[in-house]
Amino acid sequence: FPSHDKEIPDTSILAWTTTPWTLPSNLGLAVGLDIDYVTILEKSSGRKLIMAQALLGTFFKKPQDEVEVLKTQKGSDLVGLTYEPLFPFFQNLKEKGAFRVISSDHVTTDSGTGVVHMAPAFGEEDYFACQKAGVPLVNPVDDDGMFTAEVPTYQGKRVKDADKEIIADLKKQGRLYKQDTLQHSYPFCYRSDTPLIYRAVSSWFVAVEKIKENLVNANKETQWVPDHLRDGRFGNWLENARDWAISRNRFWGTPIPIWRNKEGEVVCIGSKEQLEKLSGQSIHDLHIDVVDHIEIPSPTGKSPLKRIEGVFDCWFESGSMPYAQWGYPENNQKNFEQAFPADFIAEGLDQTRGWFYTLMVIGTALFGKAPFKNVIVNGLVLAEDGRKMSKSLRNYPDPNEILNLHGADALRLYLIDSPVVKAQELRFSEKGVFDIVRKILLRWWNAYSFFVNYANIDSFSPKGLAHKSPNILDQWVLSRLNGLIHNTQKEMDAYRLYNIVTGKQ
Repeated sequence: FPSHDKEIPDTSILAWTTTPWTLPSNLGLAVGLDIDYVTILEKSSGRKLIMAQALLGTFFKKPQDEVEVLKTQKGSDLVGLTYEPLFPFFQNLKEKGAFRVISSDHVTTDSGTGVVHMAPAFGEEDYFACQKAGVPLVNPVDDDGMFTAEVPTYQGKRVKDADKEIIADLKKQGRLYKQDTLQHSYPFCYRSDTPLIYRAVSSWFVAVEKIKENLVNANKETQWVPDHLRDGRFGNWLENARDWAISRNRFWGTPIPIWRNKEGEVVCIGSKEQLEKLSGQSIHDLHIDVVDHIEIPSPTGKSPLKRIEGVFDCWFESGSMPYAQWGYPENNQKNFEQAFPADFIAEGLDQTRGWFYTLMVIGTALFGKAPFKNVIVNGLVLAEDGRKMSKSLRNYPDPNEILNLHGADALRLYLIDSPVVKAQELRFSEKGVFDIVRKILLRWWNAYSFFVNYANIDSFSPKGLAHKSPNILDQWVLSRLNGLIHNTQKEMDAYRLYNIVTGKQ
């Protein structure tokens, strides 16, 4: 990227990327404020280049012989430096703050050049860094992953398919310094096994950052098992919470119930009945293909209001469960008030960013408190070899066979006395279920059967006798019984289920 550095003219900034298809949308270059950068003279070509000092050895086998360092400076000294874009597609945005060096915390000297190409529509770090620096956003990729007319050279091409052509064009223009094949992780669609792309889309948000302090305070009133998760994993997630995008571009789902017109009038619909009243139509189906045809007359005589695009994120709906299950506030007000907040909820560790979070956000936004008092967090149940259980791999025993062979009680006891109820992973073993039968259930049943048989023979009735018995053994048994009842109640009240089975105190 040829820079406009007046102190050292004819100098280029050496930037890098692993996504060539985003280069036509380049609007900025990011550096680390405290990283040391050098302006070098490449002796073999006579080119002057700016890059991170720590990465010279990546590009030159003998930097001391191959380059001459003309200048050393911090990344903070480079911020604001302008440069010539790779492509002419968005030249007009130069006056709006594009094509200059900005800073970003995600820039490192682990690989590359220490200067990262920025396309704010195609990466979270890029987006926030450019937004903070006032760099505009362009998005020349449509919903099908094709380049639009904004980049006519590649219009109609699928972006990943255009990688090779973009690289070839950069070579022709003399703008490509080095090309490598890198092995690194990349997101793929689990259904089609095709590569995914990051792409900015217009979304509706819940302004979570405005209530972040309330979320943190509400969380402090809850109890978690294990207790460290409340202020640890979950608490840290709340502390760093960002506004929540609740809209999705899909057909299946609850349509976002917002109607608006081009003049800016907006109505948020609260029920089917309200929509029928405002639209004057009878409505029996709330799917997109029906409600998108429904218009609401403007209350001020302007153009009719039409529904916005998008459906709710399903997590928004799951987080609304405490209210939706009762049809509240239209129905069952008393039932809701008696059941809110819930005594306890239970789900997996991954729900710290899912259901636990969405419940907390919506409950705090509506009522100023958490919608639950206690949380039991379980870990993942894995196959015996440590891999995730999979239907395709069939790497787990048939649950019905486990129940038929060992019984439901054995399975319950095995799971409740395992690391999985402490938010830890469990490698499921059928032998473990069998051991519960052999070591616990059979012993218990044998002791019970022995007692019942002889109690019936002797016509024994325990009512009132144990309390008055002078026999020290009777008194000891009764003491143990009441100790068991006391400790069980205490551990149940604290939702420490793993202590109920093992008898730990």
